[in-house]
Amino acid sequence: MKTTIVSICCLTYNHEPYIRKCLDGFIMQKTDFLFEVLIHDDASTDRTADIIREYEAKYPDIIKPIYQTENKYSKGIGITKTYQFPRAKGKYFAMCEGDDYWTDPLKLQKQVDFLEKNQEYSACFHDVEIVDKDNKPLENKDNYEIKYIDNQTDFDFDDFLFRGNHIHTPSVVFRAKNIENFILSNVVTGDYFLHLHNAYNGKIKRFEAKMAAYRVHLGGIFSLKRRNWSSKENFNFWTKQLNGYFHLLNNYKLNRKQKQFLNKTIYSLINILRIYAFENNDIPVAKQLALRQIKYTPKRGFNLKIFIGAIASLIVPRYMAKRINTNKVKYY
Repeated sequence: MKTTIVSICCLTYNHEPYIRKCLDGFIMQKTDFLFEVLIHDDASTDRTADIIREYEAKYPDIIKPIYQTENKYSKGIGITKTYQFPRAKGKYFAMCEGDDYWTDPLKLQKQVDFLEKNQEYSACFHDVEIVDKDNKPLENKDNYEIKYIDNQTDFDFDDFLFRGNHIHTPSVVFRAKNIENFILSNVVTGDYFLHLHNAYNGKIKRFEAKMAAYRVHLGGIFSLKRRNWSSKENFNFWTKQLNGYFHLLNNYKLNRKQKQFLNKTIYSLINILRIYAFENNDIPVAKQLALRQIKYTPKRGFNLKIFIGAIASLIVPRYMAKRINTNKVKYY
């Protein structure tokens, strides 16, 4: 009996207009190995689940869904780590959300072949086409395209730590064995920290070919929605980011430069959270954050205005809350 080589993790929520194209991209893959599609529908209120059931009935050995009756993402649950990774059987993971899709029928074969032949690499990814809700190339895509310096194709941990994410979700394939500790950690946030973890465990290869489409639309979780988030939603989002950076600092063997960078990043994130706490009129939390911010103040190169804002948050917190909410003064 053949074993499953790739587990494709697909998250869906109200993706009715897009999910067929996504699933067709999985089914069309031509491989000399078995793969499974782990779909998690997060209690969609449209016909997304009905469409998934059609494919499940037609391809029962491939399509393996979970149908939630209440939304888990809104409760702060990390869907992929909680529901997807633990049930996966594959030697490798691939990812693609329900509103994105694959365009090359040999995508999985090419990426698995590369990782099989190059054990020093923990993951590989490829370029993508940025499209709109109608599958047309996005006209204003500068905010969504990833720029590569000198057409870089090999990446390490420092590339991801110092310069941010380089990977669009539907393009990545990575080794399952490398993320056991990541699954057990308390990091609940987006793909960036997963990519950092993979880069910590080996090199990451970029293929220059476009083998998938990344969709930008109003219903996308991270495409356009965040622009209209409330202060509370932003606070929750940046809290998860902060916890991710603390996890890196406390659990990875890092050099001095990496630790200094993380300390500065943590300092900046705490400052952002302090402002959002005041916008939410949560003075006790704002004061706690001010104390943490002072603790993580860089020894040199710090912004004096930000430091004064943290001190003022402890001495005159109600004045700070009023000023921030009335005049929208930002101390960062």
